[in-house]
Amino acid sequence: MNRDRRRRRSGVAAVMIAVVSLLLGNAGAAPSAQAPRCDGAWTDWRRFKLQYLSADGRVIDPSRTDARTVSEGQAYALFFALVANDRATFEQLLRWTENNLADGDLTQALPAWHWGRRADGSWGVIDANSASDADVWLVYTLDQAGRLWQQPYYRTLAAVIGARVFARETATLPELGLTLLPAPFGFQPQDDLWRLNPSYLPPMLLSALARHQPEHDWRALHDSALRLLVGSAPRGFAPDWVAYRGDHGFVVDEATAGVGSYDAIRVYLWLGLMSVKAQDRAALLRHFAPMAVLLRTRALPPASIDTASGVVSGDGPVGFSAALVPFLKASAEADAAARLQRQIQQQRGPQFSGYYDAVLSLFGLGAGQHYQFDAAGDLLPAWSRPC
Repeated sequence: MNRDRRRRRSGVAAVMIAVVSLLLGNAGAAPSAQAPRCDGAWTDWRRFKLQYLSADGRVIDPSRTDARTVSEGQAYALFFALVANDRATFEQLLRWTENNLADGDLTQALPAWHWGRRADGSWGVIDANSASDADVWLVYTLDQAGRLWQQPYYRTLAAVIGARVFARETATLPELGLTLLPAPFGFQPQDDLWRLNPSYLPPMLLSALARHQPEHDWRALHDSALRLLVGSAPRGFAPDWVAYRGDHGFVVDEATAGVGSYDAIRVYLWLGLMSVKAQDRAALLRHFAPMAVLLRTRALPPASIDTASGVVSGDGPVGFSAALVPFLKASAEADAAARLQRQIQQQRGPQFSGYYDAVLSLFGLGAGQHYQFDAAGDLLPAWSRPC
């Protein structure tokens, strides 16, 4: 990053911090530093850092030939660092993301979704299109970091990135309303047809942002997200992708043929992570109960589901099991959840089996012991709660 850009960003940040400090005051401050904390070591987070995180803050997927980094991985890792109260790693992750995915300035650009080894052997951005799921997690985590660590700059940066999400990654769809698009480009193949991803929309994140960033219409995104989650899964099984036609509503996505697999598994995960007091939790769990019923008698989660017929195929990887543990607990399927937890211990060795399994495991197995969400969607890491 050149010196002029650094100077410009510092000046902008200083002004924004002053404004936000006046607006926020002491609202949402973390508990007193003198209060006792429940700081349990998070072994899986340490393991993740050893396997997938570079010294300068890049989450690497070693299974890919381009040794790729995706904005989703950076955003998830920032969240896990906050949960672990790991400020040094948080700063490394944020710095790498800004310098390499946002051309040195997150106040001016959304992160590119794909960085790695190019075909000519050089390293850098491979696809500059942003990914809205990563961006929503980034906005939420920065806002929560500012609240929990009492750092106004993080909340300011979250608000600036949030404004760009609304400007670049949303559209008003007929009957559906203001809706989160997967990216700024490439997901509206026709004037009246959009491709959408239900797993990009964790309801608790949108609820929290609706309170913390009232200048942006996160409430409208939250409401359309609920319609999308339910409308895209008429039989109670979430698809990876769904199409939405302006004159018809939800239709099967031609590219993925209505299959629910690697993307869709996160829908059940997000529902399982919602607070028991969250307003929409019970209705969503009822709608997606067919997955919980399926797992009463099935040893492992399916690798894929035909969401139109309910026909399942294959056994999912260990990350699928980890993702479904909170969902089964929330669905009062304690026996199925306990069975999956036992199988996870048998399947998983001293290392994670892959990047995606690792993040699903951190989310699913870390829930409860290391973090939870409150009814309004705010993060409650174990270290922030009095013992």
